[in-house]
Amino acid sequence: MIAAGGADPNNGEAVNELLKKLTSVTGLTGTEGPAADVVLGLWEPLCDSVTTDRVGNVVGVKRGDGPEGERRRLAAIAHLDQIGMEVFKIEPGGFLRLWMVGGVDKRILPGQVLTVCGKRELRGVVGATPPHLQTAEDRKKVVGWEDLFLDLGLPEEKVRELVSVGDAVGFPRDYSELRGDYRAVAACDDRSAVAAVTWALRLAQRNRHRHDIIAVASVQEEWTGLGASVAAGSLNPDVALIIDVDQGRHEGVPEKDSIELGKGGALTFGLNNHPELVSALEGAAKEQGIPHQRFFWPSPYGTDGAAVESRDAGRPTINLGVPLRYMHSTVETLHLEDVKAVGRMIAAAADIEKLPVIESVADW
Repeated sequence: MIAAGGADPNNGEAVNELLKKLTSVTGLTGTEGPAADVVLGLWEPLCDSVTTDRVGNVVGVKRGDGPEGERRRLAAIAHLDQIGMEVFKIEPGGFLRLWMVGGVDKRILPGQVLTVCGKRELRGVVGATPPHLQTAEDRKKVVGWEDLFLDLGLPEEKVRELVSVGDAVGFPRDYSELRGDYRAVAACDDRSAVAAVTWALRLAQRNRHRHDIIAVASVQEEWTGLGASVAAGSLNPDVALIIDVDQGRHEGVPEKDSIELGKGGALTFGLNNHPELVSALEGAAKEQGIPHQRFFWPSPYGTDGAAVESRDAGRPTINLGVPLRYMHSTVETLHLEDVKAVGRMIAAAADIEKLPVIESVADW
């Protein structure tokens, strides 16, 4: 069976188009609607049912063909939101003051072209005091939020007509195709993971799988973790795969804190990663020849893993990561084959004969 839209899931161009489509819209934490609409369109042909819950999560269910009593509910959760800014003040002259939504590195902002999601989308440039007018002391300082402003090139009255305090401000959406299968674009954290979940759903269209796949594009990971927590409570999966990005290796990043690009996704062990689930998925990846890298993550935070693992009665959880360079920047860089590999691991997990589940406290 060929995947929805006539694209063969084994075709590298298909995942390229998926990523391009998913990163083509701005959907900040708390205002994920435009991105959710894209996911709904992608998942509806691939799932038995697709809904949006009360907090804005997109939930798609692809039923497995395992026998009753042995078929489990496997959640694959990737967050939909991205970091960005919001307008917190309109200055005389129509200049906009900004504040961060999620972990924005303000050092990268001067000179950027940003998009304001007002009554219509407006592009503006981030201005700052030119070096010619800075004192010697100024040049030593990191630019502060109070030093930055967004210039839309519009009269003040037009700005006030089109823009309101609280409007979302997103990073550039330029999609750069670098050498080979390398791509650079903002919002790969975590739309690349949503692409991997979508890839898994396409594979599930072609191949039988024992367990039900509950695909979740969750909201508000970058700020509160609300979406994943709500999904874990309302959907009550037996097992959860948290799909996110991990630090890709490059100059200045310690080897112990990063993984290589182009060598497969990260299969994480450490906190939020149930050892039996790690072992089961690693075995499935090896059996199917899926490229993967082991990655130790000692912190209980950084992904939706803690919120999902500990909600209600708890459940075995594992983090799967797409290696990503320059995280939380406008040029987040990845390798398309890693996205595909993570999608393959999700699909492989859905066919593991005996998924480790928690029936009692003793199972921990």
